[in-house]
Amino acid sequence: MRAADSFRIPLRGTGKEVQFCGHFYGQGAKSTPFPDGISVGNLLSILHQLPPGTTELSCHPGRDASLRSCYRHERVTEVETLCDTRIRNALARERIELCSFLSAPVRAGVIPG
Repeated sequence: MRAADSFRIPLRGTGKEVQFCGHFYGQGAKSTPFPDGISVGNLLSILHQLPPGTTELSCHPGRDASLRSCYRHERVTEVETLCDTRIRNALARERIELCSFLSAPVRAGVIPG
């Protein structure tokens, strides 16, 4: 909490300024592949259902073929999904603005006295 406060970034689960969405994930129980979770269709559905305000969409995109991770293949699919033109069009249609944690709202005085 102190680090988040000092960097003035939101910390998951400590306020209502930023909601969390973990529904864009490509594995099921025991790390079994779940490609529907990182499909364009699923992400379009997620974007359409986002509540008003700021939401953190958890994802792990990447293209490093040598990465030692049980999520290596899903990362490539996430990149492809995130770069799909249908996603960009949906962002515009839903009036969703992408931002970094630097511009996310932060509750003042998060750290107890």
